[in-house]
Amino acid sequence: MNNKILILAFFIGAIVYTSSSDNVPSYKTNCTLLNGTITVIVNYTKNENRRSTVTYEFSPNATANGLCPKGDQLKDPIQHATFNLKENGTVLTFELLQNTGKTNTAVDQGHWGVTKMTFKYELQQADEKIQGKREAISNGSFFNAPVNRTYSCSKDKIAFESVLLVVNATSKRNISDNETVVFNEKGMGFIYFNTTKAPNSGEYDKYYCKGDAIPPEDEILPIAIGCGLAALVLIVLVAYLIGRRKVVPAPPGYERV
Repeated sequence: MNNKILILAFFIGAIVYTSSSDNVPSYKTNCTLLNGTITVIVNYTKNENRRSTVTYEFSPNATANGLCPKGDQLKDPIQHATFNLKENGTVLTFELLQNTGKTNTAVDQGHWGVTKMTFKYELQQADEKIQGKREAISNGSFFNAPVNRTYSCSKDKIAFESVLLVVNATSKRNISDNETVVFNEKGMGFIYFNTTKAPNSGEYDKYYCKGDAIPPEDEILPIAIGCGLAALVLIVLVAYLIGRRKVVPAPPGYERV
């Protein structure tokens, strides 16, 4: 009976641990690594001037590519890179900058970060008031972290500054009054690293965003589950040994003490 209890405890613990370790989407290029759930929410105007929303979520099957510094560029104090995330005709682009020796830039000295975000999409909704391809753009300084450290944030959102309708190859029209676009992330880990030293698992320390001064819930939960599982196994093991001691008879001619 005690053997069955011990096996059951291990079986339950394995199920709990597995359920808490869901696969997190991961995208990588030669100089960037992005983990987490990435969504973009578009609030658009319908034909009757009412508003509606469309959510684009990048699945684990989304593809990533971009441009990375090469050769002598790796020696420059300012290095630029791009990271593109593509799926089903939508493209989310990050323009990155790594600053190892200059001041008065969008990214502090000794840090890396994103200086521009662009989201290219086409709604293709039957009720949309304005038809055509769009580009949402946001300039600034996002996801800043010290060089060779991973920017980590449990959740965050960034509103794009402007939404442009692509009229033709040379013309775009601002439709920000009719449409808004917001970038959302959950459990994001993002790093721009030197191409000569790609990160291994756990190699780069995390740099938490302001909302995550302490490790976020999605990291605390596995730790708590692991501690609880270890305590459960220990209790069952002690109970098993005590029960076994009680049922084992003493050899003939000897008295149990």
